[in-house]
Amino acid sequence: MLGASLMSISAFGQLTSSYFMPGSTFRGELNPAFRPLRGYVSLPAVGGTNAKFISNSLTVDNLFYPHEGELVSFLHSSVDAEQFLSTLNKGDNTLNAGVNTKILGIGTYVGRGFVTLDVDVKTDVQANLPYELFDLLKNSKAGQTYSLAGTKLNATATAEAALGYSRELFKGFTLGLRGKFIAGLGYAQMNFDQFDLAMNEDA
Repeated sequence: MLGASLMSISAFGQLTSSYFMPGSTFRGELNPAFRPLRGYVSLPAVGGTNAKFISNSLTVDNLFYPHEGELVSFLHSSVDAEQFLSTLNKGDNTLNAGVNTKILGIGTYVGRGFVTLDVDVKTDVQANLPYELFDLLKNSKAGQTYSLAGTKLNATATAEAALGYSRELFKGFTLGLRGKFIAGLGYAQMNFDQFDLAMNEDA
């Protein structure tokens, strides 16, 4: 999660700043009328991988804590349970995580036109995690019952192929078009309407 959080910041900065860089190969994905100074070829995976991690309460600050010169997770015994739980929503804690990997990227000039072909694989995970799930992880006590109703998880994986074309009609005016084909690779869903855990001294 730490890596995903840091990568999402880096990737976001890269894409947004690339929008204003004439030589960037990424700007065509944001606006098909923009094209780089020369053609390009992106190798599988190396050509571009970015990740995102978005949550209404879970952050690097409350998932990881400094301890004796190292970072430990919230599950570590040195992390105070009340301190950690106070940073969460008392209701549901949502998160959205995803990874986008470029399998192939090609861009080339054909006369006055510029043609692009991109093939990406994207995975996306959305989860709804109740407060009591984290309470259980940090404070599991004998004789206590935890209700994890409302726990949800959705995961999708897709392959995307995009074909783009741009042409300078006259100086200062370029027209660009980009079409995309999306194919589903996998989908999983989990939803608990009722999920109760009763803790005793043995189990």
